[in-house]
Amino acid sequence: MRAQRGWVWLGLIGLALVAASCGYRFVGGEPLPGDVRRIFVPMAENRTAESGMEAVVTNALRREIIRRGLTVCAHRAGADAALTAAVVRASGDTITRETTVTALERQASLTVVVSFTGAEGTRRRTVTTWETYAVTGDRSAMDHQRRLALEEAADRLAQKVLTDLSADF
Repeated sequence: MRAQRGWVWLGLIGLALVAASCGYRFVGGEPLPGDVRRIFVPMAENRTAESGMEAVVTNALRREIIRRGLTVCAHRAGADAALTAAVVRASGDTITRETTVTALERQASLTVVVSFTGAEGTRRRTVTTWETYAVTGDRSAMDHQRRLALEEAADRLAQKVLTDLSADF
């Protein structure tokens, strides 16, 4: 029994060493470059015909900032930096067809121009993410699936933006 515990500990130590050697790290609580910990995120600008995408993208960015242990500020004056976003494309394209007129699967894609302004100046990047959804015969259900896919794409976009910012954008 005692020998088995030794092997378990050795295995756990080995796993920790492997995880550390491949660059894996836990996300959260780390400041962004420039020691940024408090970020002002105003409502995104929506330049698309898809109503409400400004709120979806803004909320996704704010949730991701909070998830990483940083603070979202209500006003620019109390923040170390500002993260602004403009939704420039929200679309759905067919990616799988059963016949030339019958779609099976569509892809909701989201493109956002993000600007990060801190003590070191402003950096801008265009980020695109997408999510796949199934096509149904019911138009209302398909619209709902498309909206859910766009929300998932916004969550993925927020993760990508914060990861890029952590890597110095």
